[in-house]
Order: sequence, then structure tokens, then C-alpha cells
Amino acid sequence: NETDYFETVLPSFTAYEVTATKPILAAQYNQGALAGGGTTSTDPFMMLVPPSGQYLDSYTVTTPASTPVVFTNYINVAVLASDIDSCTIDGGGAFSALYTFLGKISIGTSGYTGAQMSVGVGVHTLECPSRFGVFVYGHASPLLASYGYPGGMALRII
Repeated sequence: NETDYFETVLPSFTAYEVTATKPILAAQYNQGALAGGGTTSTDPFMMLVPPSGQYLDSYTVTTPASTPVVFTNYINVAVLASDIDSCTIDGGGAFSALYTFLGKISIGTSGYTGAQMSVGVGVHTLECPSRFGVFVYGHASPLLASYGYPGGMALRII
């Protein structure tokens, strides 16, 4: 209903599909310093999550510089399962060659597969034959800093 909201804590390292029958605004929170009994101590952040109808087929994103703190940087992608081996990062290898420990995870019944990639400092270009989602985030130490943002969106009328 208009003006209502839904908030929940979801287990980490799992992909979720959010569906609605009316327009919604979805956001993902990193709860921050030791929330929920975690072992990672970072600042919180909030990242908007655009709907798949706003995905692009190419993104250029960047991570923070590594001084004075060192960030551990990640890019999560939501890619059509049929395209996962055709998508590239920085003009090189396929996404599937860069997955971290999460591997790839089916996202509900959407036809999309989610994956996490660990990336270095700097600018990164991601490309796929079909539209896909990109989400960039990271954590730093010894300062308890973190960041997160969607890689972009089309802002189409859907």
C-alpha cells in the first residue's frame, strides 16, 4: 500500500528476488559495525537497487583510491544465466572466470544469475550482450569505512 514499507534482515551471501504488483523503491543496507553478531566492523551504507527493466548492457564504475586506507572492493552482477560466459570485465576475461567464493547463484525465477567479483582499485568496464545489473561496494581498514552504489541505470519509463 502507498506509504507502507517492508524491512527485513536477510542472511548474507544469498541472492534474493523482490517482486511487486505496484511501483516500489528497493534499497539494500549494509548494517555496519558488528550488526547482527557479525565479525566485520565497518560503517553502514545504503544502496538503491534498480529494477531489471532499468539495467544497461555496459557500465563503467570506479572504486576508491587505496590511500590513506586500503579498501577491499567487490562488484556484484545480476546477469541472464544464458549470458554469463559472454560478459566481460575490462575488455578481458568472462565474469565466470572472476567469481569469488560465492560462485554464481540463481535469483529466484527471474532467469538472472547473481555473482560476486573481487576487483582491484580503479576504473572497471563491464559489458554483456543483454542488459544486466551492477552493484559496487567495499570495506576499508583500519578505518571503519565502507561504500556501496548501483553501477548505473537507464531511467527508462517502465
